Amino acid sequence: MFEAVLEKCVELGVEAIQPLFTEQSFIRTQSDTWSSKQPRFQKIIKGATQQCGRGERMELLEPTKLAPFLSDLTADANRGAQVGGLFAYEGSRDVPSRPIRESLELVKAKEPRAVWVFVGGEGGFSRSEVQAFTAVGMEPTTLGQQVLRVETACVALVSILKYEWDLMR
Repeated sequence: MFEAVLEKCVELGVEAIQPLFTEQSFIRTQSDTWSSKQPRFQKIIKGATQQCGRGERMELLEPTKLAPFLSDLTADANRGAQVGGLFAYEGSRDVPSRPIRESLELVKAKEPRAVWVFVGGEGGFSRSEVQAFTAVGMEPTTLGQQVLRVETACVALVSILKYEWDLMR
């Protein structure tokens, strides 16, 4: 599953992927598992880079927990970095999701230099994680009523962003 996401994100021109450990992740801490898979992941990135004729290699960052990552992102924003983002979320009474078109308009209005897209694993994000995202200004967004697999949601969101920012050249 993750291997398919890597390959398609390379092909779509994603700059970096940041794996995150969330409350509902199957893998909750970095261990020998990640280290043993890293050569395979790099091989996939290299092969996809060559296949699609991409000049730069997509960066695969070391996994981290969600809270410290969002804290770093907030610190970057406080230093003047123009960062925008949204997270795939089906919505709840407390935090309704916006349709993707509305979410993108809000993100685009911030004129970000970088856009982060967050897709949770099976089971999505916990209530506290949703609150953490919204606290740092991330937009909860839905792609509609149909439930998508993680890899499909990743490809769909990246494709939509590229289209909206006229990067499909």
